[in-house]
Amino acid sequence: MKVAYSAELEIDSALVGDQREHCLDAVAGDIKLMRIEAEGIYNSIRYDGETQRVTKTTIDMPSQVTVPISSEALVGLNDEVESIIDRLLRGSEQLDIVAIVGMPGLGKTTIVNKVYSDPSVKFHFHIHAWCCVSQAYSKRSLLVQILCCIDGGSSIQYLEMNEDDMADKLHKFLKRNRYLIVLDDVWDIDGWDLLKHSLPDDCNRSRILLTSRFQNLSLQMKPDSKPHHLRPLTGKESLELLQKKLFGKQDCPPTLSEVVLHVAKYCKGLPLAVILVAGILATTQQDSWEEVTRRLSSTIFVDNEHCIETLEHSYNYLPDYLKPCLLYLSAFQ
Repeated sequence: MKVAYSAELEIDSALVGDQREHCLDAVAGDIKLMRIEAEGIYNSIRYDGETQRVTKTTIDMPSQVTVPISSEALVGLNDEVESIIDRLLRGSEQLDIVAIVGMPGLGKTTIVNKVYSDPSVKFHFHIHAWCCVSQAYSKRSLLVQILCCIDGGSSIQYLEMNEDDMADKLHKFLKRNRYLIVLDDVWDIDGWDLLKHSLPDDCNRSRILLTSRFQNLSLQMKPDSKPHHLRPLTGKESLELLQKKLFGKQDCPPTLSEVVLHVAKYCKGLPLAVILVAGILATTQQDSWEEVTRRLSSTIFVDNEHCIETLEHSYNYLPDYLKPCLLYLSAFQ
C-alpha cells in the first residue's frame, strides 16, 4: 500500500508538470522488489500445501450519541468560561438563550464543552443534552441526538418512531425539569424552529447554549438575547498553546524560540491556526522549521471568514497514506 500511494503521488505530480523522473525510477525499483517478495510468499504457500485464511472483520458503528470530548488543551480563556457559566446559572427565570458567537476556529465548541462539563453546571441543571446541528440536519436527527443524551439509550430505539412522537417524548422529558441543551454549530434559524415547540418554559432558569459564527442568529431566536462574542487568544496565550502542542510539558529549545514566537504572532489569536501549524511543524525536522514557517506565513491568511489555506497546507503535509483516509471521512461523514 505504501508503494502504491507513492506511485500515485509521483504520477499525479508528473501529470501537473513536476519534473520528478528520478522519483518514478525509485518507485519502479520498489515495485520490482515487491514483486520478488510476493513471488517468494506465493511459492512458500504453494509448496507447503498450506493456505492462509483471511478473516473478515466488521466495524460496529456507534449506536449511542455522546457529547464530543475535546482533546485540545484549553489555554487561556478562563475568564470566558466563567462569564458563560455565570450567564447560565443566573439571570432570568424564563427559558433563555446564551449564544457563543465568533469566527470559525476560535474554539467555540471547545469552550462550550468546558462549560458543559463544569461541576457547577452539572449540579445546577437536572437534564443535560448536546446536539450538533451544522449545515445538514433534519428534525429527526436533532430529536434523536437530544433524546439519546437524556435517556442514555441507543438511537436504534427511535428508528420506528415518527417525529411527532419523538417531539412529544422530548417535551415530557423536559417538562418541570431545569434543563441545559447545547446546540452546537447552528447556521440558521430553521433548526431552532424545528425544536422550539418541544422545549417547555417552566420559568425555572432552563437554558439553551448555542454556538454559531453568525452573531445575529440568537437575536432572531430571542430578540432580547445578548450574544457572547468569544475573543481570540492573546499573544501570550497563542504562544503557550503552540508550545504545549509542540513540546508538551518540556521547554522550547532556545534555538527554536524565535521561530516559535513568529508562528504564534502570525496565527493572530486563532486557536485552529495554532493547532494546524503545530501539527505541520511536529512532523517536520526541526532544522527545517524556519524554512517551513517562512513558506507558510507567506501564503496563509487568517480573516473573519475562514482559514482554508491553513487547512490546505495541513492536508498537503499529511503522509500519503493518510490523505485518502481524510478525504473518505470528509466525503462520507
